[in-house]
Formats: sequence, structure tokens, C-alpha cells
Amino acid sequence: MQEYQRRFPDVELTLLELTPTQQLGAFDEGRLDVGFSRPLPAERSREFHEEHVYTERLQLVLSSGHPLTRNLAGDGTINIKRLSGERFVLLHRQAAPGLYDEVLAFCRRAGKFSPHVVNEAGLASTMLLLVESGIGISLFPGSVRHLVRAGGLVVFCRLQPASASTELRMSWRRAAPSSPTVEAFREVVQSQREAIRAVMEARPSEKKQREGRRP
Repeated sequence: MQEYQRRFPDVELTLLELTPTQQLGAFDEGRLDVGFSRPLPAERSREFHEEHVYTERLQLVLSSGHPLTRNLAGDGTINIKRLSGERFVLLHRQAAPGLYDEVLAFCRRAGKFSPHVVNEAGLASTMLLLVESGIGISLFPGSVRHLVRAGGLVVFCRLQPASASTELRMSWRRAAPSSPTVEAFREVVQSQREAIRAVMEARPSEKKQREGRRP
């Protein structure tokens, strides 16, 4: 976003926080030019171009005062079987069906349990607030840690065994009219993929340092 605005200061950008399902609706209504999300459902993927941006895995998300923080291994990981008796907070399935199904399948496959879901949120930011409040724990792609508000008391831990990898993709409609401004945005993303990955993988403190060094 910052690089695009630096290159094209006269183009107005509007950033929307939407679930995968909401993104598809916005595309259908002509309100969205480019989206960033997990791979699109198979029944809709032929309508879009998709380009890989980043690959990540599920992580455990919990409040900093949660007892599970005392059960971390020396490398900072936790075995998923330790989560079997916990209360879970997830994005509701209507918002992100692929992610919801993946979390349940991973718990059953690797942990041999079905998660006890006590609350479902419509947005990742709401899910983080519920976790911080101690309502429950969650499993979510690790890059969401950059949505944690300043001073937020949320901890992210890698899981053992690791989940299957998941992709963040940039998508746009195949049938959309050609737009120089939209094409320029896609080109900026393509040129900045390595920088995007570096920021996504950095700890929050490292992210601030990186941003502070930008010209």
C-alpha cells in the first residue's frame, strides 16, 4: 500500500477488511478490484486470476496469561494434543469455510480430538479480542499476529506437529475491464513479494524496526 501510494500519489486506495466470503460478494457487486485471501473455492476459482504471495501454517493463539504458556517446549512449540480440553474461538464457517474446516480436520487428524468451539467471530480482529479476553484459544495462520493492537496481550506459538501449509493469494476477476491503475497495483505487489514475506515472518518488534528503516 505504501509503495503504491509513493509511486502513484494521485490514485485513491480504499482498504477493506473482509472475510473470504465477503470478498467474493464484493467482487460480484463490483466493489473490489483486488483481493488477498486464501485459495478461492473450486467452484469460483475459474472466474479469477490467482497469484501466490505468501505461504504459512496454523499457529496456536492464546492470551499471554493462559496456563498453556507454561507448557511450551524449549523451542517455543506446543503439541496439539495438549489443546484437547480447551475452549476454542474461531472465525465462523460462513466467513471462512476453508479455514474453519481445516482447523477442525487438523485437530482430529493430529490431536485426535474435536475442538470445543465456544464462540465464533466474523473477522480476525474480533477473534483476537476474544482470545485476549480469555474467552478461548484459537488456531489461525500466524501472520494475523500483525493485527494485534498495541499493548495487546496475545501470544502465538508454533504447533507440533505442524499443520499443512496454507497460501495467501492475490486475486482479481478474469472478466474485469483492463485498468492501468489496477495493473500497476498488481505489479507493485509482485515486485514487493520478498519484502512482504520478510514483514509477515518478522516478530512484531522486528516489524516495527523494519518499518522504521524505510526511506
